[in-house]
Amino acid sequence: MKVLVVGSGGREHSIIWNLSKDKKVKEIICIGDNAGISKIAKLININIEDLFLLEKTIKDQNPDLVVIGPEGPLSKGITDLLIKNNINVFGPTKQASQIEASKIFAKRLMLDNDIPTPHAKFFNNHNEAIKYGNEVGFDNLVIKADGLANGIGVFLPKSKFEMEEVIKSLIIEKDFEPENPKQLEELDENSCKWPIGHPDEKSFYFCGRSSLKDFSYCKLHLLYAYQPKGKKEDIAEKEDAPNFIEKKIQSA
Repeated sequence: MKVLVVGSGGREHSIIWNLSKDKKVKEIICIGDNAGISKIAKLININIEDLFLLEKTIKDQNPDLVVIGPEGPLSKGITDLLIKNNINVFGPTKQASQIEASKIFAKRLMLDNDIPTPHAKFFNNHNEAIKYGNEVGFDNLVIKADGLANGIGVFLPKSKFEMEEVIKSLIIEKDFEPENPKQLEELDENSCKWPIGHPDEKSFYFCGRSSLKDFSYCKLHLLYAYQPKGKKEDIAEKEDAPNFIEKKIQSA
């Protein structure tokens, strides 16, 4: 079996490493550039954000299976293109990828389907956003830029001035996705600020049309993160994680 993996970060390295242990996999190709991955897979270094080039490269390699890692090409619809070409692919479609690619899409999905989440409002107007921020209070807000922002689109203002400057940079100066609304999310009693370097635990699930498989969780060491209060085991019992995930899948 010939498997092609798009992306060359830590996530893709883990996927490729596990694939290399599978006796059914005879050849692994990675579209990306990673010295560690080069020891266990053939590398092809191209711009994965260029969907035309990415699609052509994949078709030229003629793999039995393609695994897509990065959010960029997923949100642009690479999975849809490969499906149209009858290429086996593991990765969400363009529409499904919006849960990850658009904070506002994900927030509205949760609000509309009664999935527990802090209240939020969305703004394209600078003055309206600041008015709302002043009503709620800067220390009760998380400000988010919609769209993919490489992990830097979330802001925790430390003062009224900083809150206004962030809103100005996002809406007036149009940093990040210029046409997308900006999200102001309220903190609630179930959220807390955790210090620099504290691990952020993530649960991972494989989701099919009618099935759900919990396969692992990892810890992300972030500069600043928001986490529900309590230990992982307490959170799982309180929120019933599998049912929570199933509800989100059904609503999507």
